[in-house]
Amino acid sequence: MLRSLVGYLSYAPDDTFEVGAAFCAYVPTTHEGVTKRIEDAAPYDIPMFVYMGQQDWIVDNCMTNEFANLFDTPTRATNADGGHDVVQKGERGFEEFLTFLTADHGEDGSYTPPAPAPYE
Repeated sequence: MLRSLVGYLSYAPDDTFEVGAAFCAYVPTTHEGVTKRIEDAAPYDIPMFVYMGQQDWIVDNCMTNEFANLFDTPTRATNADGGHDVVQKGERGFEEFLTFLTADHGEDGSYTPPAPAPYE
């Protein structure tokens, strides 16, 4: 059973999804075959929102940055006070998430992901 977003994306036909969002994500490494398939299918050209909390005690930020690097144009948001959680209203990253969700990711190019911060 696949329990990984990028594991699924590595199998899914192109254009299955219009956008994606990941919170405290990482590339699974417990199965070498799955990890290789994920890496071989990269880079993924789906617009992807990637959130991480700098206080995440389960998935460190290096792991989340490795995940984000699998995508052509990820939109990243980092909450300095965030842990291993989905971003909540009022927290750093929430407005970025809403902007990403409501943006036109179509061919017209009206949405451009912001440049990552130095630690992203």
